[in-house]
Amino acid sequence: MDSRNERRPDVVMVHVDCGNVSPIDVVHVILIAEIVSPPSRVTDGKDKLKVYADAGGPYCWVIDPLAEKVTLTEFVLGSGGVYRQGARTDELVTLTRPWEITLDLPALTERRDRFGRPRRTT
Repeated sequence: MDSRNERRPDVVMVHVDCGNVSPIDVVHVILIAEIVSPPSRVTDGKDKLKVYADAGGPYCWVIDPLAEKVTLTEFVLGSGGVYRQGARTDELVTLTRPWEITLDLPALTERRDRFGRPRRTT
C-alpha cells in the first residue's frame, strides 16, 4: 500500500516483523479495515474494494458508522482475486477470520449516538 496512493485504507494490520516498513507490501497485510466517511461514501464501498482485491489483500472489513446503526461487512479474497462477502451485520458478532474477535456493534452505535452522529454529505 503505497502512502502516495489516494486509495489508502483507514487501517491496515500487518505481520509483526513488518511494523516499521513503509510502504507496506500487500503480501504482509493481514487485514484491511475501511471506515466509511461522508466524503468517500461511494468509493469506500466499491472502488477501494477493487483496489484492495487487485493488490491481494486477504481480508477486508468495511465499517459504516454513517448507517442508521454502525454496520460491518466482511470480505474474503476468493479464487480469481475477487472478494466474496462474508458477514454483514449491525449486531454483536464474532468473526473468525483472520483471527477470532467479537465486535459489539450495538455498543458502537450507542456511543456514536451519544456523542453525535457524523454528518452525511451527498
